[in-house]
Amino acid sequence: MRERNGFAAMVAVAAILLSTVFLTPFDTAFAQGRPGAGPGVRSVQNVERAWELQAKGVAAELALTPELTGKLVDAYKAARQNHAKALQAGLQESGAERRDIDTFRKVNDAEKVKFEAAVKEFLTPEQTAKAVTTLGSFNRRWDRLVAVLDTLKLDEASLSKAMTRVAAYAAESDQVMRAAMEKDDFESARGDMTKLREKLDTDLAGILTPEQLAVWKETTAMRGGRGMGRREGAPAPQPAQ
Repeated sequence: MRERNGFAAMVAVAAILLSTVFLTPFDTAFAQGRPGAGPGVRSVQNVERAWELQAKGVAAELALTPELTGKLVDAYKAARQNHAKALQAGLQESGAERRDIDTFRKVNDAEKVKFEAAVKEFLTPEQTAKAVTTLGSFNRRWDRLVAVLDTLKLDEASLSKAMTRVAAYAAESDQVMRAAMEKDDFESARGDMTKLREKLDTDLAGILTPEQLAVWKETTAMRGGRGMGRREGAPAPQPAQ
């Protein structure tokens, strides 16, 4: 029984890891120039909007001027577009599967260096370090969480507060996930991820209305197990009749 539970935990966390760091239908569609990649938060338009909100949120924390904020938004969008294309090309060249971790790491490291170089052109070294730490993670789960927040139509003050909480969660969960992959310790990662998510929902409960919070929880629920590749908020596949 213990071995079965351990395997279930590994599969559940692996599903979260894969949905966060590997190629998604959106990445494939974007790299190939298709207009979209599916409904809801995974459409090209919504993801691009999420990128803009992420960059603006970081710019606000850095107290950047409107001019520098615009430059950061443009640099980040370009970096995300280049990352998607490079990842698609890397997988095709290597003949690797869609979720090959080695290809991802290679592309992610290379594109992060390029993004940092671009940001250094207009930010101070300290600002660059802070911006790259968060934005340079190319975190896909953060994209989806921000896209969902955007659909809740919050006022500017509430959206800013919620974005700060989600950005912190994205940074912390990214560290947990990468540590889990390095150490192959999925059991403890599962508990850490659960605690981080519970904290995020608690923080957002002080910002969102009960109705908005209910939508948030339903749409962004982390699902693993047999639904490994399924998007957050998507209905579970039904067994064949």
